[in-house]
Amino acid sequence: MRLFRWVGDALLLLTIPWLLTGRPLRAEILIHFDQDVYFVTGPGDTIEARISLDADPATDRDDGLMRGLFSFGAATDFDATKAQVGSVADIAAAARLDFFGFAAGSFESVAAGFAGVKGNIDQLVNPLVPYGGTLLAKITFTNLATGPDSYPLGLDFFNTLGANEQLFLDGTGTVLDPQIRFRSARVVVIPEPTAGALWLLAAVACACWSRSGALAVGCAERQLRAPLPEVTECSRL
Repeated sequence: MRLFRWVGDALLLLTIPWLLTGRPLRAEILIHFDQDVYFVTGPGDTIEARISLDADPATDRDDGLMRGLFSFGAATDFDATKAQVGSVADIAAAARLDFFGFAAGSFESVAAGFAGVKGNIDQLVNPLVPYGGTLLAKITFTNLATGPDSYPLGLDFFNTLGANEQLFLDGTGTVLDPQIRFRSARVVVIPEPTAGALWLLAAVACACWSRSGALAVGCAERQLRAPLPEVTECSRL
């Protein structure tokens, strides 16, 4: 009887998190850009954004998966009037994930306001070697917006086979998608000062320097023209 009671208590403890949250507790895995904010000055500026995995967001650096990664699929969306990804040549999966199925080369897709990439480890090696790194892919954006302005870069799953497609798998084949959380980024456009503004700033600086310089010279001249104090016997001593 005691054994059954102990088993019952253990099962109750295991189900408490599910009863409180409606789902079992899982470790969160963060997929994010390498920067929360990217700064550009105007149209034509490029951003090389790195998409990475962090298996332990509580630490101050990205951590790889304990069992490694088998496959991934991530996509970004953005305002097509403010940025573009020119072609699939602007997308590069991490070298160890640059395969799609059994073929070399990850799968990339580009459209107006969208870029996606999915890949997996090399499946032709035996035994399989799961990916222990954190970098998933690099995407190069070209800014089209004129500042001051800003716009978001979204991040999500890259589904091409429907909502039930499984994208993130670890080295043992466990599906990680329910644990994935994405963090977006933002592009801020701050235009450089115009030539006219720079000339005006230089003129004001020169005027201020000239005025302060003239005052200093005038003070020095007045000091030189001032009569020397009379020398007395007492002062000699």
